[in-house]
Amino acid sequence: MNPASKEMTIQDVNINAKGITLKGNNGGIITLTKEEMAKEKAGESNQRYTRTKTSTAGFDAGSANNNTKNAPLKILLWALYCGVALWRFAASPGMKIFKLKAVDFTTGGPLAADKAFLRAFFSLVSLFLLLGYAWAIWEKDKRTWHDIIAGTRVVKA
Repeated sequence: MNPASKEMTIQDVNINAKGITLKGNNGGIITLTKEEMAKEKAGESNQRYTRTKTSTAGFDAGSANNNTKNAPLKILLWALYCGVALWRFAASPGMKIFKLKAVDFTTGGPLAADKAFLRAFFSLVSLFLLLGYAWAIWEKDKRTWHDIIAGTRVVKA
């Protein structure tokens, strides 16, 4: 069995101005800089998660898996991940990089767990043809669909 295909539990996530660092239980470390993430977003990178400091054993990030059988589970896990990040840190990793945070629309205070998870789930709905994000162009308070549904807004941190 290829050691890179073994599963690994991520124990620590560090987000700072330089990028994101993931540390696993088997000593594997993956570091993504802002420049690498920008290349990935722009489609200039043909590999995912290529920069490593030490062993990446346990990460199977380099393989392209076109299997859509687990898509609902992946969507649920992504929404859960973003919901926890919004609830605990008031921002997703991308929002942290751009120094933004999500707050309650009416009070301006931290998000309650229900609003954080609602916003995270419906952010996936907003991705449909990017209409939910484009909506912020016309909306009076410059909020996306998922902000309106969850009763949140994004402000500078």
